[in-house]
Amino acid sequence: MVVRLGDYDRSTFMDGVHTDYEIERFVMPPNYKVNASNHDIGLIRLKKEVQFSPFVCTIPLPDGPTGDLGGEPVSVAGWGRTRVSSLSNKLQEIHISGVSAKTCYKKYLKRYPGLDKLLNFPGGFMIDTKICTKPGDGQGICEGDSGAPLVDRKRFKLVGIASATVGICGYSELPELFTRVSAYLDWIRKHASIPGVKTKTQHCKNTLAVTKKTAISFGGSTGTIAKGSKSLQIIGIASAKPSKTG
Repeated sequence: MVVRLGDYDRSTFMDGVHTDYEIERFVMPPNYKVNASNHDIGLIRLKKEVQFSPFVCTIPLPDGPTGDLGGEPVSVAGWGRTRVSSLSNKLQEIHISGVSAKTCYKKYLKRYPGLDKLLNFPGGFMIDTKICTKPGDGQGICEGDSGAPLVDRKRFKLVGIASATVGICGYSELPELFTRVSAYLDWIRKHASIPGVKTKTQHCKNTLAVTKKTAISFGGSTGTIAKGSKSLQIIGIASAKPSKTG
């Protein structure tokens, strides 16, 4: 298994320069459970140092709590499903808006009475560790986009990681769920640092500018994006589990 950085079109090798890196190990939160929605985040340590280039760069983590992003402009990109049965070969991007944690919580509770007890919503599941976004007009995450980066367009920070959606991709009445990156900053810093080794970064200066298309889906990479020959590309230091869609 490898991590590929700098790719844009999965169907060709002629779109730019990409590099494959072997994986040394995966790191998951101690309270992570498979098939659960809580703590849907992970880190990947590579065997070799990443070489930055015009095709590969990083996106900054938030400096602290990101707060409520209700109504705020955000972007998400991935190679997930754009049709019923096919993943996208080219990296797709959509511009959507955040949904307040309070509104998101109420919508899910209305659709699924008792869900608060099952998922411990009152304990902070929705407000503290999730960011919600509003799908619509066929635009949203779907199968194949899990782990895709959610970027705050105003501050150009990585604020979320695609985690789950319910219903028909891009048309659901329920908000889409992203893991809130700021809730795990201490954990990320603890495991991303190596004693005696200085972490190198080379932040992208542009916002996302990839192929626009409706209904992107679950399952890419997270953490960082890379600049491709035509656009910015996801390169990712973490990966979230796939989720089922209706």
